[in-house]
Amino acid sequence: MKLRPGVRGSLPSSAMALESLAPDQRAVVELILKQDRSYSDLAGLLGISDDAVRRRARAGVAMLGPPSDLSADQRGRVTDYLLGQEAEDERAGTAALLSNSPTARDWAHDVAGRLRPVAGRDLPELPAAPPPATPDETPARSSRLGGAILIVVCTVLLGSLVVWLLSRDDGNGSASDPASAAATATPTAAATPRSLAEIGLRAVGGSKAEGLMQVNATQAGQVGIVVVARDVEPSGQGEAYAVWLTDSRRKAFRIGFEAKDGGAQGTPAGTLAFSGPSSDIDPAEFTRALTRYDDLVVSLERSDKGSEPASVILRGSLKRLQGGD
Repeated sequence: MKLRPGVRGSLPSSAMALESLAPDQRAVVELILKQDRSYSDLAGLLGISDDAVRRRARAGVAMLGPPSDLSADQRGRVTDYLLGQEAEDERAGTAALLSNSPTARDWAHDVAGRLRPVAGRDLPELPAAPPPATPDETPARSSRLGGAILIVVCTVLLGSLVVWLLSRDDGNGSASDPASAAATATPTAAATPRSLAEIGLRAVGGSKAEGLMQVNATQAGQVGIVVVARDVEPSGQGEAYAVWLTDSRRKAFRIGFEAKDGGAQGTPAGTLAFSGPSSDIDPAEFTRALTRYDDLVVSLERSDKGSEPASVILRGSLKRLQGGD
């Protein structure tokens, strides 16, 4: 039975539960559930080890589940089982754990109920309960989530969107307005970039948007960024969203326009996607600018000739890239 908002208030809906995860945890869990990705696939995509992906997935799923007497290793095994990441011999061992341990089985059913509405495929079947348990096998069922969960400001969007952004070709046309510039401003990024930092983008000026900026380094040592945001008002004819570096001490530095030539299939409405810098910016100049400017902002522009942001909707601090807080 699907829970309605307000029913068993201590148990958040699937969407609310996923939104409570840290961005890197949510990204991994969503890519696995919605696109049937493996830990190895994501390791190659994100430029990290398989174990690093596994840790993020296990930590995220553990946050979705109720308090439990299960060990961290047992919760991790159940998580791998539910996400379809175990080898056949490992699955048999975890299935035995679920069959013989009411605590493990109850925890798995609780977590599966939160994952199932988000998944683009069926989750593995959980073993049925054995015959009536003896008194010392009575399940220790939990009905409340323990502890406060941090509500993350920014949301990581569909992983296929990021894959598309990192693999698309350069445009070759000239831009006479922001809308046309947006379709040609994004360069190709090398495969398996290494993530250097993730920075949340906060809404500005009454905007309801929220987003995330990821700074990446290619194997060749070049630095680029990917910006994704949701709940962004669509830009109109002759308009486009631009991404800037800003600083009160120096002139604003525009690094490109949003991608308006389509995106990953199934990308939600209101999604903004950008990867940069644009092809006319010297990579070394861009890398230096990241360490000198204070903020990254996203603004709605009606001209590609402006020297500073017009209507800013998102802002994020670059101090983390400069050794600040």
